[in-house]
Amino acid sequence: DTVAPQLTITAPVDGTLTNQSEVNFIGQVSETGTLSINNQVFALEADNSFNVVATLNEGTNLVNVIATDLGGNFSSQPLIITLDTTPPAQPNTDQPR
Repeated sequence: DTVAPQLTITAPVDGTLTNQSEVNFIGQVSETGTLSINNQVFALEADNSFNVVATLNEGTNLVNVIATDLGGNFSSQPLIITLDTTPPAQPNTDQPR
């Protein structure tokens, strides 16, 4: 087998902006194997789907999702996800006198 597995990520989408440090990655791999997200390995479900949680760092995160089949072939999909937990500044409501 020299064919890489097909990797489909349904969530999150590339360019996501969130205020949650933990993000669910949901999707499907075309064949049996493993999934890794930034070098953290996850087992696939029996139907080769996945719904796993990964932790983000504050700011822009380059997340590399890799599906590897039992033959060692792999597919990867990079995503950029931004974590922003800083609340917006409060508007100045003082009236000029």
